[in-house]
Amino acid sequence: MSQALVHAGNAQVDRDKLDELARRINEASRGAALDLAYSVGELIIQGLYEGSLTAWSRHGTRRRSYQRLAARNDLLLSPSALCRAVGVYALCERHGGRSSWPNLSVSHLQEVLALQSPEQERLLRVAEVERWTVSRLRAEIAKQRPKSGRGRPRSIVKTVRDLKTYIMQRRDSLQDPKSLDRLDAKTVDELRETLAIFRVDLERLEQALQGSHSHPPSGTIVSEDHRK
Repeated sequence: MSQALVHAGNAQVDRDKLDELARRINEASRGAALDLAYSVGELIIQGLYEGSLTAWSRHGTRRRSYQRLAARNDLLLSPSALCRAVGVYALCERHGGRSSWPNLSVSHLQEVLALQSPEQERLLRVAEVERWTVSRLRAEIAKQRPKSGRGRPRSIVKTVRDLKTYIMQRRDSLQDPKSLDRLDAKTVDELRETLAIFRVDLERLEQALQGSHSHPPSGTIVSEDHRK
């Protein structure tokens, strides 16, 4: 056997080995991220909502105990990450458990969180069978939206604009560090909790806006998983 044929055979073995390693690494990564989101969501539902997904659907992030949890400085997850984790947990529990889509990542599941349950199940089933990427799933979701006849949600637009105007007019006082030194501990805790409420609501609005458009706004950092 010539040296060239031996080299070609070794190269094919190396490619096969690398392909298998890449597949296993991807599976482990998908599983780890999904396990984390599922576990966090389960902890929140069990600890703050009496183990009831109905209670989560009814109260959501408005529950006081949830807002206090999201406001904690020692929590490693952001308020939006907490909210997505509960959404992923609820999605899995309503559709047969977290093993229902072994070929999908947590990012796939997050893409459908804003959809109705039947549409979630349909799209995830097709994505699982056809091995869709996150980008493909996002594009398919975008196709389902009506192209015309959708009016602008004036109440949301007006509220955000009013909030922007209010903050801009008071930027000097909001950015004055000396004013914070004069606050007592109780007031500081109250401000932190209020900011956490704002953060949760604004991040949920941002998620909804990203779900309404197939491409993120300029300047948005997109994870590697979403680029696939």
